Amino acid sequence: MSFPCTVNFLLSEAAKTVWFFGAGASSTAPYKVPVQGKLLEEFNKINPSGKDGAKQEFMQYRERVRIACERIQPGSTFENVTLEEVFSAYEIQNQAGWATDAEKKQARDSIQDLRRMLIRSTGMRGRGDALKFRPHKRKHTASPYAELLEKLFPLKCSIQTLKSHVLVTMNYDISLDRCLINMKRRGCGLLDLDYGVEFANYRLTDSFTRPGERSVLLLRLHGGLNWMRCLACQALFTTVDAHARMFETQSCRMCGSERLDYIIVHPSFHRSYTDPVLQMVWGRLLEELRHADRWIFVGYSLPPADVDLRVLLRHALKMRTESGKDTNILWVGKRNDPTDERWLEVGNSFHDLFGYHAAAWEQAEDGFSGFVCSIKK
Repeated sequence: MSFPCTVNFLLSEAAKTVWFFGAGASSTAPYKVPVQGKLLEEFNKINPSGKDGAKQEFMQYRERVRIACERIQPGSTFENVTLEEVFSAYEIQNQAGWATDAEKKQARDSIQDLRRMLIRSTGMRGRGDALKFRPHKRKHTASPYAELLEKLFPLKCSIQTLKSHVLVTMNYDISLDRCLINMKRRGCGLLDLDYGVEFANYRLTDSFTRPGERSVLLLRLHGGLNWMRCLACQALFTTVDAHARMFETQSCRMCGSERLDYIIVHPSFHRSYTDPVLQMVWGRLLEELRHADRWIFVGYSLPPADVDLRVLLRHALKMRTESGKDTNILWVGKRNDPTDERWLEVGNSFHDLFGYHAAAWEQAEDGFSGFVCSIKK
């Protein structure tokens, strides 16, 4: 093991902390959202409900997804397909000069089917006001996101405390969002959720207003399942009700069209962050990183495909170092045993990127849950 480890963590040791959450955080019980490598397996297990016509439509859709994957990786089983390669192949096909109009349409249709698969496989089931999503009111129900928020933002905490922690997620699911939205309740903090972007909801008289001073900032780097844009008028919508669900079948509340689409950055080796909304989010992240003396990565493996984030992190660290500011970086992963090769590999990746600034949480056998339990003021 070539990277340093630590078992010491106090909230009071940093003036400002940026928290990054990867798939490993949301895959933790009780959320159990499938990680990227398990999305197709989860999709294949779905038992469609509803009338016979709807069931038949879903089965045909699932077969289209299977065929789309098989075209790119015919030697892989459906569940073991590499999604980055499949998406990338169809993106190239859609732009290639050698591709016919029919092949380009096939590529676009396949990308859309695969995106729907991501949404269906990571979609949240059950009630958004369940105890596991209710910080300060969960009655000892296990929930690492909720427990972390309780420790970061205790009841009646100051504005300074609220602004000393910034949350960042690379996940599509809304487990963390639901916990934050439930903190709007009386007895849960009366806190607003601030996504750092402008929503059309703010212009509707019967919707929610812009977040006030007592708010928590959550930056969604890859969009998410509760952000939708109207393809006709470009209005951006979200929801801050307890369930936080949004559906493509909804009509745009600005122009009335039924052309809403989720804002998500799908897995690809050619990931694009040119969407104006996401550019705002990424710009805000750089601003927050420049002023944060501690960065914490929970359940995030720093994959090579996330080259955009790696470049931004490297740039932010360089800016801080050149201005004489120290930065402490902690990676919190899940280790099965002391010789867990995957855990060692990811730890080395963080050390390679950040050098002496980075350390791994050594008591990693209990992963995210164990780390949250160990946090002290």
